[in-house]
Amino acid sequence: MSQVLTHTPNELGPDLHHGATVGDDKPNVEYIEDSKPGVIDIHAGEGLGSRFEDLGLIPTVRKFWKASVIAALCAFSAACDGYQISINGNVIANPGFIETFGNQTDPDTGKRILSASTLSAFSAMISVGQCIGMLVLPFIMDKFGRKWAMYYLWSILAISVLFESVAKTWPLWLVGKLFAGHGVGCLQLCIPTYIAEISPIPIRGAMITLYNIWWAIGQLFAPVALQVLGETDPNDWKTPIYTQWAMIGLMGLIYVFIVPESPWWAAEKGKHEVAKRTLTKLNGNVAGYNVEEEYAIMVRTIELEKEMAIQRKNESWTAIFKGVNALRTLAAGWSLVSSQFLGLALIGTYTTYFFLLAGSNEPFKQTIITSCLGIAAVIFCTFTIDKIGRYWLLNAALTLCWISLPLIGGLSLIKDPGQSVGGALIFLACLWSFCNQMNYTCSWGMMAEVPSARLRAKTAGFAAACSSVSGIIMVVVVPYMINVNNANWGLKTCFFFCGIGLPFVVGGWLIIPETARRSPAELDELYESGVKPWRFRKTITKVQEKRAAGGYVEPESGVRQHFGH
Repeated sequence: MSQVLTHTPNELGPDLHHGATVGDDKPNVEYIEDSKPGVIDIHAGEGLGSRFEDLGLIPTVRKFWKASVIAALCAFSAACDGYQISINGNVIANPGFIETFGNQTDPDTGKRILSASTLSAFSAMISVGQCIGMLVLPFIMDKFGRKWAMYYLWSILAISVLFESVAKTWPLWLVGKLFAGHGVGCLQLCIPTYIAEISPIPIRGAMITLYNIWWAIGQLFAPVALQVLGETDPNDWKTPIYTQWAMIGLMGLIYVFIVPESPWWAAEKGKHEVAKRTLTKLNGNVAGYNVEEEYAIMVRTIELEKEMAIQRKNESWTAIFKGVNALRTLAAGWSLVSSQFLGLALIGTYTTYFFLLAGSNEPFKQTIITSCLGIAAVIFCTFTIDKIGRYWLLNAALTLCWISLPLIGGLSLIKDPGQSVGGALIFLACLWSFCNQMNYTCSWGMMAEVPSARLRAKTAGFAAACSSVSGIIMVVVVPYMINVNNANWGLKTCFFFCGIGLPFVVGGWLIIPETARRSPAELDELYESGVKPWRFRKTITKVQEKRAAGGYVEPESGVRQHFGH
């Protein structure tokens, strides 16, 4: 194991200090000492640093505009993801939908309602489908490539919309939700992973947030459509379902005609010409960009990971559960799983229903407000994620989500709540929604960034599946907590989430690493060196030292790699 030593920034020089302290102005930084003799030196830093890693957000977007555009177009797929998730939580309040699928009678009003078991089944099918997709797709991604994985998820989503379009009985609707969840799970895994693999390192975080921008926009479309249609025909819930066909069509065009194969996947499979062709398509027009040089960096990073896997006899996909890779798997999914235990099934999944419980007379409009706040949160993260860093954004978001829960629960205990209490509840729900969207925005990026290049798809898939399993449990339990015919806890359910969510909030400060501006090679080095996750942002890697020194190495291909500016 390598040692981590502490130095002041003056001892290391301005370039190293800048690279190690993303989002942190404290004076002390650390660097990694050489590995023990006889161990593969993954910390040498040779052949692993790109000359473009220290550019800022705007200069990188301008220089790598083509890769940025392709990432943005690919991220459009998330609109379908957001729409599916949002429609599932909002359509249950539509009178026409309740009339079609309702199977119980409210004892107070005598009107038809959806039973707790039916509500649980609707939401659980989405989560079950997500879990299946997240466990199946990694094998498709690694076997056939990212592009074919996109074709697969597109087909599943098209089937789901077909079932939803013709459903008139709740069993058929459930089948549609199962396919929808499967497609969404595949989408949530494949697209952020792909964007992370084609994006320049200085803007990788910002590019991944484009997925969340489209997700938030898609999430907004559902309540807007239901609200607009509700003013003319309150019982019309089919038209919002039909509008999904437009998104499905655009996604297909983007996947077929615009998106190239991932260069990282091609490099890992030894498809050298495919990888170089993709790099040329993405960045061939960039001044000073050398395809052979950048490709050699990819190959060397993958080679080192394979050498470490062979040395430790962790060559199969089960390596994600062993040693350092197990820590990376835990970190990859921690923040996303945490949201399930911080009230997502109550405040996030049943947004409209939550506002009804809060006493809002216009729940759809309040839902639209929270959706707009979600978009604002994503935009905030886009401009800060590579500057402040993932560590602070994620942990601040999780902490604020947790703080809002006992406050909501406490207000719900007031026996005769007035308008001011209802307003306070809605404010806290908006705060929770804003912070949860921050967490969601950064979390999908973490799942694509934290794993090693060799195990990226399978690590991300397992981490995402853990979140879905947690979601299945919560969406089954929560309706029984809030339904008037069962526990009837209402908003007091927030106390439950306050209790079970605290360990996840505390754990986040200890487990979540800083990945901003870190290349796959640097993250390998940090984990293999045993650096604590909360120290990542202050630690100098060998790759950074090489780049700051302006050195170069001769990779096996004979391509000279320069490190510097």
